[in-house]
Amino acid sequence: TVLSYIASNGSIDLLEQILQLPGLDPNKPDNEGNTPLHFAAQAGQIECLNCMLSRCRGIEIDARNNLGFTPLMKAALQGRNKCAKLLLFAGHLQRMLKN
Repeated sequence: TVLSYIASNGSIDLLEQILQLPGLDPNKPDNEGNTPLHFAAQAGQIECLNCMLSRCRGIEIDARNNLGFTPLMKAALQGRNKCAKLLLFAGHLQRMLKN
């Protein structure tokens, strides 16, 4: 998706603008089940991850792609430690707020 492309390339200014579009689905996966969070996480785009996590209500932090990988797993596999930590804490916080 366009959002996935922008998130993976670190275009933070463009990302902030596109997130304001009505009807935008930040959880829309590609054909392999990867969401914009998957793309940003595996590319190490911490600013884009932080932006999506803070601005997109209902974003699925633990969304799994067709192979069963979450954005956290993709970040860890690519050695994107800062992204992995951010996703770990964001997921923990999200679960705490639900309970």
